[in-house]
Amino acid sequence: ELGGTKGVVEGYEAYGPDANGMYTVSTTSVASVGTNNFDNLKDAVTAANNGSDKTVLLKKGIDLEESLALGEGVVVNTQGNMITIPEGVEVTLTGGTIKNEVAAAKPAKYGVWDNDAENRTMFHVDGKLTINGGTYQTAGVHMMRVSGTAVIGGSATLECTATQAQFSAADNYDGAPLISVTGK
Repeated sequence: ELGGTKGVVEGYEAYGPDANGMYTVSTTSVASVGTNNFDNLKDAVTAANNGSDKTVLLKKGIDLEESLALGEGVVVNTQGNMITIPEGVEVTLTGGTIKNEVAAAKPAKYGVWDNDAENRTMFHVDGKLTINGGTYQTAGVHMMRVSGTAVIGGSATLECTATQAQFSAADNYDGAPLISVTGK
């Protein structure tokens, strides 16, 4: 059985299987569900929606250019990686949970909140993001930085889950907004 790096040449990973039982072999994966790796978030969410393992792990920051419907019990753990909605793109997220459990790093300069990687920002919205229900949790400084448009509805829950110890260690949370809206 293929999956991850089992049965694949070193430095490559197998993603899938797809609807036809075919695997894709590539050098990097974007997300995983259990031992299966995927080269895009939509396929990983589809696998979680249809399978018994409901947790999607995001392995690196991505540009998301298509809408996602997260089924009952599906959790996307960003693992501190950022999801960017590019300018000109409209994305709708429906249901499920998207969370980041990685706390912000201590900034090189106090009060610098514009470093999305250090702050563990979950979403950077240059296009349009519509959130229709679901739960969104982050231990990072910002849940989202919006220079485009964000529409939040459908009884969505947004929550900062950072602990007091994480606040103190990063020295980066004081006065930082969960959602930051900036100009272009």
